[in-house]
Amino acid sequence: MKATLLVEILTEELPPKSLRALSEAFLQAVAKGLAAAQLASDSGGRAFATPRRLAVSIPDVASRAARVASGPNATMIAKVNPKARSDAPDTTSSAPSRS
Repeated sequence: MKATLLVEILTEELPPKSLRALSEAFLQAVAKGLAAAQLASDSGGRAFATPRRLAVSIPDVASRAARVASGPNATMIAKVNPKARSDAPDTTSSAPSRS
């Protein structure tokens, strides 16, 4: 499922002449982070700014990332248990079971 993500931060008084550059930098940072997490593409989105807040709206953000295992531990798990899937839900729980 995908939805529009709105991120808004409240700030101290920002210089009015810097609002455009600050809001665009905020948009680029949020979009880059979402793209790195594979939650959204690195394009699109709108930036908003007032002297006391910055906000970005990014469309088509995934509700959750695909779980991808990589690295030496994932390789070892795959060798030991070939049926183990890296995208399987995490079923571990820290709560003790009652028997």
